[in-house]
Amino acid sequence: MLGTRRDGTALITEWDADRLRAPYVPRLPLLSQRQTYAYCAGIVLQRGTAAAVNALQQDRMILVGLRRETSTLANQGLGVYDDHIVVLNGGDGLRTARVFPACTEPGA
Repeated sequence: MLGTRRDGTALITEWDADRLRAPYVPRLPLLSQRQTYAYCAGIVLQRGTAAAVNALQQDRMILVGLRRETSTLANQGLGVYDDHIVVLNGGDGLRTARVFPACTEPGA
């Protein structure tokens, strides 16, 4: 609410919860390859393992799985293939990304 003061502890708790939420997944096919690379590289830097961050910094190829939260009951229990696997290629300074539709839900 605008114009209200919030307790500092409550605000910090809310910010911490926001930090732990899964990142927003944009409509990746609408972004350019370089924009997609930058977006996914940011996710790797923020949430990736030390090995993934190291690989990114060395311009090595990285696979990133991006999951959308959809019900397993969607599509009459068959699931919805609305996730993405992104291949980041930093080799030769290209910094491009290829996006592939996928399903990251086990058993779907």
